[in-house]
Order: sequence, then C-alpha cells, then structure tokens
Amino acid sequence: MKKMYQKQPNRWSCFPTAVAIVLGINVQEIFTYLGHDGSERCWKYLNEPFCRRSFHQQEMVNFCFIRGYAMITICEHLAIAPQGSQDHYIFNNPEYSRYVKYHNGVLTGRTSRNIPHAAALLGGHVIDPTTGKIMEENLIIDQFHIIHKLDMS
Repeated sequence: MKKMYQKQPNRWSCFPTAVAIVLGINVQEIFTYLGHDGSERCWKYLNEPFCRRSFHQQEMVNFCFIRGYAMITICEHLAIAPQGSQDHYIFNNPEYSRYVKYHNGVLTGRTSRNIPHAAALLGGHVIDPTTGKIMEENLIIDQFHIIHKLDMS
C-alpha cells in the first residue's frame, strides 16, 4: 500500500477517506464504486452534517473486498448480556492492543467534542482525514477496522 494522505471532501466522509488513505487510493474511487458521495439529505430535521446519508460500514467492507482486501472489525471493549435482559457485563478485549500495534486500518469513535469520527491508522501513525495530517486531537475509539490484503490465489 502506498502513502496517499488526503483530506476528506466534506464533513461526512471521514470513514471512506480513512479507508482510501489506508488503501493508497483517492476517495473518489470509493464514491464512484458506491454511486454516491454520502451527501443526500435524509434527515432534514437534523443539523449538518448529521442530516446527511453518509456511509455504512458494510459499504466499506464491500469496497475493500472487491479490491482484494478484508475489513475486519475489532472492538476494544466487549459486552455480554443474558438474553432479554438490560443488564450487561463489559470487559476489555485482551488482544486489542496487539491488533492496533501490528496492523493498518481505520479507527472509528468520537472526538473529544463527542463528534463521530474516523481516522486512518497507517504504519503506527493516526492520520486525520479532516486535515490529511497526523491527528492532533484525541479520538475516543470504539472500533478498529483492520484492512488486510487477501491472498486470492
């Protein structure tokens, strides 16, 4: 994968831009494949950028797969609950730090201002699609989406 740091073209495209950064392609390739750029206003009663269609994780999984990559979602915290109960038990994924240390992918979570955000993790560096540079703001991570080249032979 070649380095191709880039800025997201709009406020709702951090996830596909982070995927593009990891894959070393222009985010426009993802928009072309999907047939949309996430800009459709689906919820007119919400403020920007939350009123926009944006992107579903499965769209990125599909795009990666047709390009010969697997997107594997790893959660930092795991929760279990008895069926039909509101009670749940949360515990740390013991392998999470190893996944983040040795793999490239996309981190998803929230900024310190509680805004949903995604960033690329490439070669141990967190690249912010907002700036196209190494991320300076803390990201409260919910999931790490490993992007791994498949052996298609």
